[in-house]
Amino acid sequence: EISLGLVGSEMCIRDSFYSQANSTIYDCMRTIASRSQPIDQVTLRAELVHQQKLQAIGGDEPRFRD
Repeated sequence: EISLGLVGSEMCIRDSFYSQANSTIYDCMRTIASRSQPIDQVTLRAELVHQQKLQAIGGDEPRFRD
């Protein structure tokens, strides 16, 4: 689980990421945090699926391997 403080930090902004996939993941993490939900592998994957962005970041591999 990732701390809400880290996700909402001014030190990290969307444009801080070289990879578009990582920017997309960060955006989804901020969305989850805005609902005060825990950010973990399950909630992040669910949000990516909900926003229809999972395939855009490369699908389940390798970021969401068990």
